[in-house]
Amino acid sequence: MNINMILLGTTVFFILLSPRQFRTIVNPGIIFSALWTFVVFLSSLQLLDMYSASNDVFLIIFCGVLAFLAGSMLARLSKNIKLKIPNYLKNGEVTIRYNLLIILVIICIVYYLPSFIRSILFMLKGLSINDVRSLIQDSEYSKGFNNFIPNFIILPIAISLEVIGIVDFWLAKRNKTFIVLTLILVLIRVLGDGGRTPIFNVLLYFIITFFIIQESKQRKYLSKLEKLSEKKVRKKFRRIATLGVFLLVILTFMRTASSIFRKIYFYFSMSPVLLTWWINEVNVEKYRGYGAVSFNGVLYFFDYFIHNISKIDYTPFVIDAYNWIAQTDSFWPKIAPTTTANAYVSCFWFFYADAGIIGVLVLSFLYGFVVSRYYFIIKKEKANLCTIAVYLLLFQGVCFSFIRFPFAKAYYIIALFFIRFIAFKKSLH
Repeated sequence: MNINMILLGTTVFFILLSPRQFRTIVNPGIIFSALWTFVVFLSSLQLLDMYSASNDVFLIIFCGVLAFLAGSMLARLSKNIKLKIPNYLKNGEVTIRYNLLIILVIICIVYYLPSFIRSILFMLKGLSINDVRSLIQDSEYSKGFNNFIPNFIILPIAISLEVIGIVDFWLAKRNKTFIVLTLILVLIRVLGDGGRTPIFNVLLYFIITFFIIQESKQRKYLSKLEKLSEKKVRKKFRRIATLGVFLLVILTFMRTASSIFRKIYFYFSMSPVLLTWWINEVNVEKYRGYGAVSFNGVLYFFDYFIHNISKIDYTPFVIDAYNWIAQTDSFWPKIAPTTTANAYVSCFWFFYADAGIIGVLVLSFLYGFVVSRYYFIIKKEKANLCTIAVYLLLFQGVCFSFIRFPFAKAYYIIALFFIRFIAFKKSLH
């Protein structure tokens, strides 16, 4: 029996083992195991002359999925343990800071507008959106202090606004000014660098929040949707979701019309191949980060400030981990005789680089527990807008686990911090 059949059986077993109310796409355990079953299946086909991943890597993936599911199951089993629920997790305790967020979304629009204008000018000259992306795409952040504002302020806020805008649409006051400006920001970012991630994120948040509502009607979230009939809500969902999928398809064709099947296949199948390559590199160098790789987003953030303010050298183990991560983005190994790729090393490479197979088991377990714990809080407690927004961003990281571990990126950590501590305020009633 090959690893794909074992993964499929594991996914089905986990679904059957879960109580009926948890058999849903909102459950991170189900999504994580199903996603990796799909990725391993596509990779095992080796279409388009794609290289094969090693058996050891497939075993690492399987162990990681099992550990994630074990963490998810522990979170479910511990959901009935009576804990003192912090005030910020309780329903009706917070509201969105609309005035602040409207100001911030306008600032983000102004910042991204020059890139948007350059992109439009390039396309008017006949360049494709893929060419535009190659020309104007910058690194996510650099070691210099010059990129502090775009990489540690603008990008995290823009990512946060995608989540909060959807939460506002489904669950809050549905502030038209804020939602329209947020959508404008998303479109400017998409056309400004040719990336599709903002559109995908908004569509993902839109769908998942809808299902959270469907599963949580008994809690009567304070929303304008309560005034609408079930039929009207579903109709609105179908229309907007269809529009989002249509825009995503159009953008994909604009970038890869001549080889769309090839691109999509490699996107969802090359992670095991790249994981094989980069695990081999880590083993050759006998490198272990002991947490500095997986949580580089936190460590590098503080090290960055210390270095640029006091001119003290970067902490060796932090900057070494940072450089390893940067290499996975900048170096393009071959995944097929005529095809190279970068970045898609998956969350398991980060775990392995930190502590080998032990790192994969422990960190996958902890990841599954933390994300699932938030899920079960939403299911059991009267979770508020802030908790749901945090869960949506965590869930997005799970969906992108075949690319990277999100906590290794500073902008993701800052976005979580912004949502948790800044974007919302205590409700007056």
